[in-house]
Amino acid sequence: MVIEEKPLYETRGPVTFPIQPVPLGRARIVRPGKDITFVAVATGVDLACRAATALSALGVEAEVIDVRTIAPLDTDTILASIARTRRAAVMDIAWPRYGLAGEVARLILTHDPGTLRGPLLTFGPRDAHAPASVFLEQDHYPQLERVVAELSRALGVAA
Repeated sequence: MVIEEKPLYETRGPVTFPIQPVPLGRARIVRPGKDITFVAVATGVDLACRAATALSALGVEAEVIDVRTIAPLDTDTILASIARTRRAAVMDIAWPRYGLAGEVARLILTHDPGTLRGPLLTFGPRDAHAPASVFLEQDHYPQLERVVAELSRALGVAA
């Protein structure tokens, strides 16, 4: 099953040919880092990369993992990264209560509950139906400024 998300319709960028199939169950480290791990999927990857860039100006090096598939999920890559950084944030297109964030939390608690040095931060849409209005969508989905501000507070750096 492929689930498309509306914000991807407006995305533009380079496409390399020939297009290579994405291996199921194998995440990709988009950006290496040592201070916090972003576990992201779909448009959450772009937001995580932009947040990582903003945080790098504050001296925080964030690792961004694009899980690419949520079932099967590359638990080894996620757990290895979080074991290194000891901090984690999840950027998801689903509600934080019912999506990837819950699965990442379960992974951490099942495999090494003492890993994290702070709370697991989750970023996703507000817990409501997606609005049709473009203006309301901007408040419904996580925005870069809000994400960077919350991460800065949690990491103890000035934004």
